[in-house]
Amino acid sequence: SFTRESFTEAMQTDGRYQLVCRLLINGELYICRLDGFAQEGDENRHFLIGVGIDKKIQAEWSGEVMADTTAETFTRIARALAQDFFKVYYIDANTHAYIEYSMDDVTHRLSPVAGGADFFKDGREKIRNRIIASDRERVAETFNETNLLRMIREYKAFTLRCQALVNGLSTYVNIKAAALPDDPEHYVIGMRDIDTQVQREKEDLESKADRLTYTRLAQALAADYIGIYYVNMDTDDFVEYSSHREYQALNIEKSGDDFFALSRNNALRVVHPDDIKEFLEAFTKENLTQELDASGTFTISYRLILDGTPTWVSMKAARMADKKDPHVVIGVNSIDHQIRRQEEYEKAHEQSLTFARIAQALSKDYYSIYLVNTENDEYIEYSSNAEYQELQVEQSGSDFFEECRRNVIRLVHPDDLKKALSVWEKNRLLDEVADGRPFSVTYRLMFDGNPVHINCKVIRLTDDEIDRYIIIGISNVDAQIKREQAYEADLREARTAALRDALTGVKSKLAFTEAEKEINRNIEQSRQGAFAVAVCDVNGLKAVNDTQGHKAGDEFLRKACSAICSIFKHSPVFRIGGDEFAAILQGEDYQNREELISRFKTFNDENSLSGDVMIACGTAEWNSLEESTFEEVFERADAAMYENKDELKA
Repeated sequence: SFTRESFTEAMQTDGRYQLVCRLLINGELYICRLDGFAQEGDENRHFLIGVGIDKKIQAEWSGEVMADTTAETFTRIARALAQDFFKVYYIDANTHAYIEYSMDDVTHRLSPVAGGADFFKDGREKIRNRIIASDRERVAETFNETNLLRMIREYKAFTLRCQALVNGLSTYVNIKAAALPDDPEHYVIGMRDIDTQVQREKEDLESKADRLTYTRLAQALAADYIGIYYVNMDTDDFVEYSSHREYQALNIEKSGDDFFALSRNNALRVVHPDDIKEFLEAFTKENLTQELDASGTFTISYRLILDGTPTWVSMKAARMADKKDPHVVIGVNSIDHQIRRQEEYEKAHEQSLTFARIAQALSKDYYSIYLVNTENDEYIEYSSNAEYQELQVEQSGSDFFEECRRNVIRLVHPDDLKKALSVWEKNRLLDEVADGRPFSVTYRLMFDGNPVHINCKVIRLTDDEIDRYIIIGISNVDAQIKREQAYEADLREARTAALRDALTGVKSKLAFTEAEKEINRNIEQSRQGAFAVAVCDVNGLKAVNDTQGHKAGDEFLRKACSAICSIFKHSPVFRIGGDEFAAILQGEDYQNREELISRFKTFNDENSLSGDVMIACGTAEWNSLEESTFEEVFERADAAMYENKDELKA
């Protein structure tokens, strides 16, 4: 009944228009009265319309509604409301099982037509087949399991508009998801055909030619805008007609005669520092005029500091419908929530793509990947290669750890069986990955009778909604293990060679250095036993090399080394220079050191007569009270050797 014709007729005949109806205000129904009045002397060009709550009728109606609370009433209400939906899904919030209802063309009631065990799995197929391509990704993102359940928890109900194929035709639909207030175990999703409504909206927008006055425009914008300005572009006079509390706290002038100058000054004070330069460059009278002339609107987004918090806002300017009117309306509205949601969506989408690419790349290194539900032990194998498939390991099941234990007994190398069985004990494994750190173990499987090293890596998913799952990747590391073993063997061989003198076969200078370090550590830790150092020098080597050649010199040196080893037969002997040797005397040789030194004198006395090899030798015993390093003992032994060398020359 609220049409231009009925309103005009009532005003012309009665001078007043009145309508009683129910309005939904902040989620509550109220009985309201709408009154229209003509303005005197205005020749019916303008009217005043007031809306108020009729307290008397409201009280009577509220009492009647409160008294009628039977299940039958609510059933009638639900059926009446359900007639707006051509498709309704009733979904179990825990298992995701669902029942699908469709509108019966004969009874005009919703009737069950189908159902399934997994709404989200079936829903993905329906989205692919029924949602128009341009809306498909947005609908799939909104109605995936994680986002849908989160939004229902947070908002109780939400709607999404999109285009879908209905009876083979592209149709605008409104998809509404809502929690059931008296049934937390279920929720519903309904689809409503709004194609006629949307087409009508489009037609209304396209055909709308009525001139808008500032008052009507301000009323429309006031709900969404935190600040609205009415600016005269000829004089720069302005008036602020509405603002929110947060915007009022910025102390922006509510009127004035130099809008753009004041705006620039205020920007320096209230715009985010990172956005000031861009704002000042964009928001000038010249730029605003050019944009309005070119496109009819001017829009810029930036951040204001509201209550100390950076908040994204959008400024939009538009001319009045009358081209001769010099005024523009400039509105500032908060888009912070939309920006944050978009940033979160883009970040999540990018992370999802990144993780998908990473997972795809990493999966190539694995024989097989298992997803295991640790609450019920169900598992699925997501990939495997032909070699692993030959082992005939189950690809899915309901008791992962028991089946894993049987496969370990059947396939693992006997020497690794105990270790492998302990790894796949459920409680122990879950303890290993409890804090999110990965757990890894390597053992051998038997492939065609041949042992092959495999590595099992276990990771627990940390997302709150999927933390009951673990991922297990099994990879072939046999070649890597064998390379490491070969490398270690080469290192041992190289080290052994480095510790042995190639000419004489005794220990090398490197071995002597390590022995020195070991003794120094023992001295520092007060656990070194008694020892002595013997330093030997072969006399006459240079003369043999010069007169008989280096081959004879090498033989001369080996003969001297053999003599030293025969005397210090219970001690390690080291070649520490060209013709220098050292021995570290411990145990029996230390106890008999005086006798051993005297044997060098006998050896040299005999060889001096025959002109054979002679060896100078000096020794020194460690004085634990005065000496704290091996080097001090060695220096005394070296000095004693030189004294003996001088004696042999004399």
